Amino acid sequence: MKTLLYLFLLFTSLACQSNQGQITASSKDFEKKLLPLYFGQDSTQKVAQAKAVESAIQQIRKSDLAADTKFELWYYLNQLTLSKDLATAAAPHKIPSQHFATFIPTDLQQSLLKDLALAHFQKNYLHQIIRTKVEGAQLASLDETSLLFRELMLYQFKPQDRIGEIGAGDGGFSLLLQLLYGNSHHFINEIDSLNIRQIGWMLQLLPTDRQLPATILGSEVSSGMEGKQLDALIIRNTLHHFSKPDEMMQSIKASLSQSGHLYLFEELADPMTGFQHCEASMSYEEVVTLLAIEGFELLQKHTIGEEWRVLFVFGRKKS
Repeated sequence: MKTLLYLFLLFTSLACQSNQGQITASSKDFEKKLLPLYFGQDSTQKVAQAKAVESAIQQIRKSDLAADTKFELWYYLNQLTLSKDLATAAAPHKIPSQHFATFIPTDLQQSLLKDLALAHFQKNYLHQIIRTKVEGAQLASLDETSLLFRELMLYQFKPQDRIGEIGAGDGGFSLLLQLLYGNSHHFINEIDSLNIRQIGWMLQLLPTDRQLPATILGSEVSSGMEGKQLDALIIRNTLHHFSKPDEMMQSIKASLSQSGHLYLFEELADPMTGFQHCEASMSYEEVVTLLAIEGFELLQKHTIGEEWRVLFVFGRKKS
C-alpha cells in the first residue's frame, strides 16, 4: 500500500513539474515575440518614414487642391503619425480616394497604419504586460504577475483548437492570443465595422508567415460563427452589453461544438460594496443563472486580482 502511495505521489510530482516546464517554455517564447513589438521600429526605419511623410506634406502644399482638401490630407497624415488611438486611422470621407494614390502612396499609408496599430498596442496592452528593468543586461521582460498575463495563461488552448471571440473591440487581446497560442482556426467577431477595420490593422503586427485569423461582422442576434464547431468561445466584458441575450445565446450554442467551452470574462458588480464598473454590470448570480437557463453549467471560476474580476468557464449540461 505504501509503495502504491509513493508511486502515486511521484507520478503527481513529475506531472506537475512537466506542466510547469511547459508553462515556463511557453512564457519565454511569448516574451520573445512581445519584446520586438515593445521596442518598436529601429531608428533607420523611423528616419525613412519621417522623410516620406515630409515629402508627402510638401507635395500637398504645392498642389492646386482646394484649401479645405489640403487641410484634410495634412490633418490625416498628422493623425497617423502622432496619435496612439486607432479610432483616428479611418480616412475622412471628405477626401476623394484618388488623392491618396497621388499624395499618400499605398505603401506609406500601410506603413503608417501599422505604426499606429503598434503604438496603440504598446500603450493599451504591452505596457500592462511588459515591465522594464534597471538592473542587469535585460532592458525589459514579461511581467508574469500582471493581471493580463495571468488571464491569458488561464485559457490553455492547444494549437489545433478552434477558437472564437465575440465583441473583440480593437483586437489587441486577439493579437495577444495569437502570439501566445497561435491557433490556426481563430474567428474574431465584432458588430462595429470600424472595430473590424481596427482589428485588421492590429493583426498586421503578426509575423508575415502567420495565417491571419478571420474577422467576422456579426449583429445583435448573431455571432456569425454558427456551424464553426468551436472548441472555445471567448466573451470578454461583453455579455452584459447584449441587447438581445436570448437570440445571441442561441447563436452562441450554434457556434460551439457539443464539448466546447464558453469563457466569460466579466467585471462584476462588486460583491462587497455593490459598486458597478459599468452601468450594465452583472452580478455573479446573474451570470450563472443566465447561463444555467441556456443549458450551461459552471466548470471553473477564476478570480483575477480582485473579487469582481472573474473568468468563468462554462460547458453544456450533461443530459
